[in-house]
Amino acid sequence: MKNMLETQRQRMRGVDTRAEMERIQLRKDMEQQMTRRWRAGDVYAPHDLSGVEMQKWKTTRRAPRRDAFDALGVDPRKLYKVS
Repeated sequence: MKNMLETQRQRMRGVDTRAEMERIQLRKDMEQQMTRRWRAGDVYAPHDLSGVEMQKWKTTRRAPRRDAFDALGVDPRKLYKVS
């Protein structure tokens, strides 16, 4: 009798584990579709969760390759006036 109960418990744990693994996989799949990284305090409207808005956030912003002063050929030290 004790062995039967232990076997039944193991089966139930297996079902729980399988359901938990499926839930985790579903969550990972959904998170991969979310291209925007939300931070605490961000305010959003329901349309912000649409595919069009998510596509806007999909492009990553990189640091500029060249400094703006170098591109313009301007020395920023010469822009300051000393009294």
